[in-house]
Amino acid sequence: MQPLFGFDVETFSAIDLRKYGAYVYARHPTTDVRCVSYCLVKNGRRGPVKLWFPGDPPPAELVEIEHDTHAGTLAFHDAFDRQIHQVILAQRYGWPFIALERRYCAQAAALARALPASLDAAAAVLKIRKRKSKEGVAVMKRLAGPRRQSAQERKAGKSLDFTATPDELQILKEYACNDVTMMLDVVDHVGLLTPAEQAI
Repeated sequence: MQPLFGFDVETFSAIDLRKYGAYVYARHPTTDVRCVSYCLVKNGRRGPVKLWFPGDPPPAELVEIEHDTHAGTLAFHDAFDRQIHQVILAQRYGWPFIALERRYCAQAAALARALPASLDAAAAVLKIRKRKSKEGVAVMKRLAGPRRQSAQERKAGKSLDFTATPDELQILKEYACNDVTMMLDVVDHVGLLTPAEQAI
């Protein structure tokens, strides 16, 4: 099995991803990354799940596989993560960008086997023990946008507030790490797309 850099990005923005789509969302000036959880799978063995934050150097594990043509990245819904990687992580934070041909999508592999499109639902069907917590989902959604402004703040033209409390960040970190573990568990069950499907 080729080395795979499995990762999950947690972002925030003033615009709604569902309304505007990944391409526009990634390029909006208010969009940024809160953290990235990641794990390098090498020789079929998982390394530890780690966290990256803006201001940290690019993950050494990604730098390690940057020029290995047999290695790639893995995300659940890479169509989104690829946009964030290319536009924000690479251009703003200096991450190496991995070519499209070396990017793998765990969601696509799940869908090719008639599994649900959501990570948690796919994990449920596969009877994977690790699951998303309700608290984690709620905090992730809360931190995906700015805090709600009062009418007075809006009238005064106050800047949007994207801050998070230490407790919220701790929950988000656990949520993000759990997502990477769940994704790798799904791939352990279903594998990746076949080479022909991957080429498409």
